[in-house]
Amino acid sequence: QMKRLSIYVLALVSAFALFGCCSNCKKAERKIAVQTWTVHKMTLEDSFKLFNELGVKYTEICGGRIGGKMPNAHFSPNMSAEEIAYVKELLKKYNVKAVSYGVASPKDDAGIKKVFELAKAFDMEFISSESDPSTFPIWEKYAQQYGIKMCVHNHSRHDNDPSYKFWDYNWVAKNVAPYKNIGACADNGAWECSGLNSVKGVETLKDKIFTVHLKDQKEFNVRHSPAVIYGTGVVDVAATIKALEKQGYDGYYIIEHGDDGDKRDIIAKDVAFIKNCK
Repeated sequence: QMKRLSIYVLALVSAFALFGCCSNCKKAERKIAVQTWTVHKMTLEDSFKLFNELGVKYTEICGGRIGGKMPNAHFSPNMSAEEIAYVKELLKKYNVKAVSYGVASPKDDAGIKKVFELAKAFDMEFISSESDPSTFPIWEKYAQQYGIKMCVHNHSRHDNDPSYKFWDYNWVAKNVAPYKNIGACADNGAWECSGLNSVKGVETLKDKIFTVHLKDQKEFNVRHSPAVIYGTGVVDVAATIKALEKQGYDGYYIIEHGDDGDKRDIIAKDVAFIKNCK
């Protein structure tokens, strides 16, 4: 009997050694992307080159001039096969993966399908949109067909347009709830500019957050407050990241900083903040 007890205790000790020290286990590296709106004054080629130099492997493309041998061409659902092939070539050259497209807000079936076809051409995972909820059944149909999820994006509240509801995470949560393939692209900076709390927004949307436009802002509850480097503004960015990961978020942290400034320095510091956030 003592021998059996000893074996049992030894088994427990071994199990603890294997599984009980997870607090010391190395966490998976956070996936960091940059929204090309951050560098919207640059061409996509120059953007991808910069991302590569800063060690950023992922991007969400919002549009913009392609650059390189196609300086006047723009990234859009209307690109030619040659233009699509060239952007793919640039992404491969600079070792950057396009994971999402947007914000794109087509209004009908044909327009929505066209956006999905573009995203599929680049093997993207997500499309960010502020299309009217009346179109969500169409989005769900194509999301299931193409294997690409739609993420409802939010700008800050429109003081002169009360019909704009996307800024309110409670409204977003209610409207995405019925759909499997429609969730949120949570722009926490826009929440803060609208007088809402980032952590509360994360808790409200729960597992319906598919992507994140991570921001810090200079001022709270000021619609056009400029974005600032993480940790230097009024937003508790670290608490936002912790709240996301507490509920199991392992998606992309997309840096979006459309205001002026030294973009190399801004992106580098934001990347370091995300990587080192405990």
